Amino acid sequence: EKLRFFLQSMLAHIERNLHGDDRSKDLYSEGNPFEDFIHYGTNPPLYENTSEFLRIQFHTIAREMGADARGLKVLDLGVGSGMALVPVMKASHPPVSSLTLVEPSRDLLAITQKSLSELGIPHQACQCTAQAFLEQHANSEEQYDLIEATFSLQNLVSAADRERLFRWALSHLHPKWGRMVIAEFDVPTYVSGLGEHFDSTTPTRAGLLNPARIEYFSRTYQQGVAEYVDHPLVIRGFLMPILFGKFTTGGPCTTLELPASRWESELRAAGFRQVERRSVYPYWWGPCVGLSASSR
Repeated sequence: EKLRFFLQSMLAHIERNLHGDDRSKDLYSEGNPFEDFIHYGTNPPLYENTSEFLRIQFHTIAREMGADARGLKVLDLGVGSGMALVPVMKASHPPVSSLTLVEPSRDLLAITQKSLSELGIPHQACQCTAQAFLEQHANSEEQYDLIEATFSLQNLVSAADRERLFRWALSHLHPKWGRMVIAEFDVPTYVSGLGEHFDSTTPTRAGLLNPARIEYFSRTYQQGVAEYVDHPLVIRGFLMPILFGKFTTGGPCTTLELPASRWESELRAAGFRQVERRSVYPYWWGPCVGLSASSR
């Protein structure tokens, strides 16, 4: 049944594109269907577990601050609609004295700001990409206790951009207890289509058509699509455009997911001495892992 529904969804997507109905642009910037996607299927427990992972990091930092304890200064890169952050902020302990949000989507950022405002939580919001934020704050002396990014660093497809971000983060974290915290999916190297060393941002035909890669997408997307049988807009407007976009040739990839071991190695190469990894949730696309990096 899963396979049949998956194939029917693929054929429907192909037919729509043949008739010029291309909805593959700005998938994350429009409230629907992305917002529907993250509120159904196994996304709610994924985000619940991610929030719990963040909550543990908040408390760990507050505990390490000890006698110096004050409100935490937090920077969230790619906050989206706040599904991971807002539940942590609701708890109000440990308190946060400074909260900065970075998010390129106006619609998603507005959702987060509304939720935080309803909770009476002051914050600063920057509608821009992480790259743009770094450029704007290249010479900033601002120091954070926690810099977090949940499911947003996949937009940094260039190794140079990731290195720049990690080095900037390291230099803007409190040297005693500051942490860079990441939540991403742990996927095999071949999923990117770029090759083993990620030395390019443009997939090759051979990489895209790697049999192991095709098998991985087929197996995982059968499960993913099956979770949205009752939500055809999610399948039509989000999952299918994402799937077909992953097999497009002729240009650089727009998102890049990495194995957890690669995230770890890049954090260490940027200067983080300690990188802890923990399992967050067994998601259909790939296991969600949390990484907590510090300079100590």
